[in-house]
Amino acid sequence: MIRRKVKKGKRKGEKARKIPNWLISIIAVGFFTILFLSYQKYFNPLKSNETDETPLKGAVIIDQFYSTNSKFTSKASELLRQVNMSVDIYKDENVTVALYRKLPTLGYRLLILRVHSGISVISDSFPTVLFTSEEYSTSRYVAEQLSDQIVCGFMGEITESEEIQPLEEVLAISPKFIEKSMKGNLRGAVIILSSCYGLFTPDLAEALVERGAEVFVSWDDLVNLHHTDEAILVFLEEFILEKTSIEEAVRTVMRDVGPDREYESVLRYYPHGSGNYTFWSQQ
Repeated sequence: MIRRKVKKGKRKGEKARKIPNWLISIIAVGFFTILFLSYQKYFNPLKSNETDETPLKGAVIIDQFYSTNSKFTSKASELLRQVNMSVDIYKDENVTVALYRKLPTLGYRLLILRVHSGISVISDSFPTVLFTSEEYSTSRYVAEQLSDQIVCGFMGEITESEEIQPLEEVLAISPKFIEKSMKGNLRGAVIILSSCYGLFTPDLAEALVERGAEVFVSWDDLVNLHHTDEAILVFLEEFILEKTSIEEAVRTVMRDVGPDREYESVLRYYPHGSGNYTFWSQQ
């Protein structure tokens, strides 16, 4: 059977009806209202009704060194549980881009990041980047790589001539990833980066504070794992158990543990005006 093509149009003598201007205005306003609300719900990373209504949890320890040395995480967990704080642990291969992306939505009050970190040389400001455990590939997260949100991180050893001997290439997230691709709001969380270069420049700290963190604590240069483990345990004892302020806890660490013995890095906090903040003040 052959079907005829029918050309639709006005019947002879029929006039096209004109839509009133006031109706067009209502339709336009309604369309843009729906568009705006959809953006707020699904695309605005700093607004999340679900996150705001979820009760805050205790602490999370993200430990990329767990399989080689789990003593810090065991001691820190035991310490935090003394004040009835729940502790969740993500370790080794669980440190992924996806984990960093959703981290604010998990609703922790205290985040301890015991992960590899470094400085990015593709930016003039040399921002700190956080390493994942995912092997680097140019074919993954292409949009994020093109916008410098995700970069290639080199895990390696520093030779006697102070050159880096690369051992492994992994995906690493930059402050731009926190600004553009992280979901949710950190809702006043305290973040401790127990690793190198956390406050080498303020870029990483600024991005996390803009994302909703209350305060960020880390080292201003290279630090040995053993040294930062010892220092952060002292910090937690002061800040959580003794209920001192950020400034007092950092001062105690620098007095009792001191700068890194090899690299002379110093434990600092950001923003500078948050020194009087205490963890229990928001209870």
